[in-house]
Amino acid sequence: MDQKFRELVQLTGYDPTDIIRQKDLLAQYFDNDERKRFVMEGPLGGGIAGLAWRIKYTPAPDTASTSATPAAAPMTQRIVLKTDRSYLFRDDTDDTGYTSDAENLFGDSPRRNPEAEGYDEEDDDDEDLEASTLPKEKKYLEILRWAKHLVHIITPPDDPLTKRDPTIPWHHMKDDHWIYMELLQNGTLDKFVTRALRKRVRVLPNRLLWRFFLCFLRMVIAMGWPPKPSAEGEPVTEEIQGDPHGGLVHFDMHDMNVMFGDLDNEEHTLAPILKLLDLGHMYRVSNEGRAMMNAVMDNLFDIGVLMVELVTVDNNRQDEIRPSSARAKSVVLNPDEEPTMTNATMLLPNEQGVFPFPALDIDLRRLICGCLATQPEDRPHPVDLVATAVQCIEERDEAYYTNIGIAGESDDRIKAIIQQIILDAN
Repeated sequence: MDQKFRELVQLTGYDPTDIIRQKDLLAQYFDNDERKRFVMEGPLGGGIAGLAWRIKYTPAPDTASTSATPAAAPMTQRIVLKTDRSYLFRDDTDDTGYTSDAENLFGDSPRRNPEAEGYDEEDDDDEDLEASTLPKEKKYLEILRWAKHLVHIITPPDDPLTKRDPTIPWHHMKDDHWIYMELLQNGTLDKFVTRALRKRVRVLPNRLLWRFFLCFLRMVIAMGWPPKPSAEGEPVTEEIQGDPHGGLVHFDMHDMNVMFGDLDNEEHTLAPILKLLDLGHMYRVSNEGRAMMNAVMDNLFDIGVLMVELVTVDNNRQDEIRPSSARAKSVVLNPDEEPTMTNATMLLPNEQGVFPFPALDIDLRRLICGCLATQPEDRPHPVDLVATAVQCIEERDEAYYTNIGIAGESDDRIKAIIQQIILDAN
């Protein structure tokens, strides 16, 4: 048993025998594929919805995958197969194979509770959703297939897991209880912060924070304005067009559900793209204007929490930040506006007027405080947030920050952080 396998067993509480049995069974299905497109390489991890498996996948030349795989990707790629964990505990005498209370063996739960917050999902009519989060996740991954800042679902044609063979034991998995998706190999946001601390990085450059912030905003836009299919068949940069119509609230947007992708030639030339994953607890609000905008504002609060983690380089703050009037403080977001109550209290000056993070760009501080405004109607519109972020990324270079007395903003320093904390670590 290698180190990663031991860590998986320790993290999830799974019986190693169950994991190996499931791995071998899935491998038989892939080995039985006539075109030999799949190779099971082993487990990647486990979570509230199930197990993630690393798969080597080579699309057949005449039947390319319907995934949104970047054009520059090699023909052979590593992808993720996600399966519901309850099938690890199935009774071979049970023809359904589904153990609905298997989830009770684990203490996993989403960071937030939609029901407790008064949300009522508009179109939750799938009976399987109570038993498994994977059908819901697959549904929303399909809706967000064309969003660049969401993990990409992959739909291999002629999927071998859908085929029954009398020579192979049946895997018992229900339809939609497995998902293929792209493999993101550069780690989670949580690991990024942990590694930064190990490398004694106590302050991240503003120019890096602005880029992360823009990635988060693109995620919010994707959920509020899901992109339409592109003519090129590839994911697109999320843009705002008209009133929000997506109405999607992630409800579990924390640092382990955000992962780093790769560099590209568009908005991610200096820092890798950030992508949102694990949509199993996503909700869609009622199709009404105010509810749609509130969904956007709800997601804005969550990205504000993530930005606080990056500003403070502290991944222990997530659970303490909630929309709470009792814990809020007053802040002036714009000179010509009345003060706003915000829960970004850790970014505000103390009684002596001293800011706790003096190197933080005052405009970025202001926008984070706005995202964390206690009342949804006080949070800025994503149009304004994106416009400011794009402008600051384009105009505020190392010289700009040097002129206002902030050091450490060079391209070389940012590239070194990315190399040491993200790329070299993986």
